[in-house]
Amino acid sequence: AVRLYGQNNTEGSVDITTRMAGRFNLDNVLASVAIARSFGVTESNIRSVLEQFVPPENRSEVFDWGSNRVFNDNSPSTAVGLVASLDSFLEFPAERRLLIFGDIPGLGREEREIHQEIFEKVAVIPSAKAVYVGPKIYHYRDSRKGLFFRSPQAFYEWISGQAIEETFIFVKGFTRLNLLEPFRPAG
Repeated sequence: AVRLYGQNNTEGSVDITTRMAGRFNLDNVLASVAIARSFGVTESNIRSVLEQFVPPENRSEVFDWGSNRVFNDNSPSTAVGLVASLDSFLEFPAERRLLIFGDIPGLGREEREIHQEIFEKVAVIPSAKAVYVGPKIYHYRDSRKGLFFRSPQAFYEWISGQAIEETFIFVKGFTRLNLLEPFRPAG
């Protein structure tokens, strides 16, 4: 939720609840508000549009899966976007977490440093289990804690045998890996 104050704090405030998860989306909301205000759009119209906005599929969407909550940011990303997405996920309160990372193309020379940063962040999260999927990230399996799967199929087999309840699940990878497949309704 975002609270917008009238210009010069004279017109009261407006609370807005958007469907965009994550602190990093606050910049997007504030930029949208600033631009709309500069064009004279009313507070009620700004609120209406932002509250009705549905983020593109695989971009910081949150949905329920049984008794679990899934934070899906399973889209192409830059190194900065990947870390920002993880940081946003960690801001949500949760007693149990399952973090699923897939290969993300395009990290280039930063690949080792970005993976290192992810491994370090995940290692200190209480009550978290980390899963890494894909041939690139699989190469790190000997030096890191977590479960590593070379292929999405191996991951699907593993997760289908797990009793996952009341867990906040983070999915970050490349859509081509189809890491959301186990979380989709059957049929």
